[in-house]
Amino acid sequence: MQNKERLFQRFVKEATKKHKNVSAEVLLERLEKREQQAPTSVGGGVGIPHAFVPGLDRPTIGALLLQRPIPYGPTDADKVKTVFFLIGREGNTEHHLPILARIARLCSTPEFLQVLAKAKTGREMHRIITAWDARISH
Repeated sequence: MQNKERLFQRFVKEATKKHKNVSAEVLLERLEKREQQAPTSVGGGVGIPHAFVPGLDRPTIGALLLQRPIPYGPTDADKVKTVFFLIGREGNTEHHLPILARIARLCSTPEFLQVLAKAKTGREMHRIITAWDARISH
């Protein structure tokens, strides 16, 4: 995976496999439009692209660890290696900002990012994220 466009396509493919009512075209368009408005790189090699789409039952979060950092923002310094995706249901924004805040809080902890970077499987990533979220949220 060399660029943000391919990264988004990969996430959209996975998300729409799980959520049959969500249009891949709409989700990709919404993610790209949001990024054009304001890149969601939050520093530390982390990106948190997010969007709202129709057809979703509940907010959905995905996370990917990239083998190599990819260009993500307007400057060469804006590269990401850890990506959290968040999609929410159009018209239901109440959970979106609290979830983004929790992800940002996790990712502002360098030790969390170091531990997460060592995860070898999606299940291991989920376990690490859940454990650290519980630890930091309290």
